[in-house]
Amino acid sequence: MLVPRYYNQRERFSDSPDVYTYDDFPAEFRVKVAYALQDMWKALDSVYDVRRGQPYELWENEIVRSLGVRQLPHRNHNDYFDNVDIPEFFIGVEAALKKGGDLKLGLEFPSHKEQVDLIVELTMDKLNTLLRYHGVGFEIQHVDDYPPFQVIRKDTEYTHRETVQPVLRLLAVPQFKHVDQQFRDAHREFMQEKYGDAITDAASSVESFLKVILSLSEGTLSDLLDEAGRQGYFPTYLEGAVGQWKNLLLAVGNVRNKWSDAHGRSGESLEKWEQERYARYALNLAAANILFLADECAHRG
Repeated sequence: MLVPRYYNQRERFSDSPDVYTYDDFPAEFRVKVAYALQDMWKALDSVYDVRRGQPYELWENEIVRSLGVRQLPHRNHNDYFDNVDIPEFFIGVEAALKKGGDLKLGLEFPSHKEQVDLIVELTMDKLNTLLRYHGVGFEIQHVDDYPPFQVIRKDTEYTHRETVQPVLRLLAVPQFKHVDQQFRDAHREFMQEKYGDAITDAASSVESFLKVILSLSEGTLSDLLDEAGRQGYFPTYLEGAVGQWKNLLLAVGNVRNKWSDAHGRSGESLEKWEQERYARYALNLAAANILFLADECAHRG
């Protein structure tokens, strides 16, 4: 019987770390990510017509557009991932996976397109393994939209597995396309430290979800919750606690109104850690609220 290498065992032991890091990536992790993407470029070179441009060069063109700059902010691929800050780090990862997947558009044979998809998916899996092993609190997901890859922050493995992931699966149907976009935008904005925007989109995702299930085209969060009550969305055995439950749902909107940019205030007067705390609360509360309402919808059939 083959015994797994210690390296692989260490990764398995780290599948569900209790504590994540978000703003201080180990140098070893940064180097391994750069190597993983280099391996992807090499594998793609084997199926891609190099006369059209090297995949790495195409990534450079993609990243400068994503960052809104004229040239790569560091000397090369390795230097970039060794030194950029967290938002730029993951912008680079998303751009690499996106550009890698885009290469199949220029290929003629279906088998070559399948090879490109496989190479990119295996790279994403490898990167997620590195994230888990090093206790870095993010996960890369493939989404049925454009761009096709998104980095999602997870505060705890339990919250991510039991709340955020089920919401993403739930919203991946056509009727919730707008809600899904708002919810994903909120996570992307949180990643980019645009905390006011993240709060706005988190609150908007709850409002939009209510509009869909209530078949309404407009209404404030408070109005929508009142209508949900009239339509019987509150469990009867919690009737005495409906007021408190509504206040909890409204908390997302209240946070948005007070601290976000939704009503003309950017939140710049707050310390950065305070902005992050309120935004994280809004994201988690929005996810929990959507799941609660979805469960009631499922119960109704």
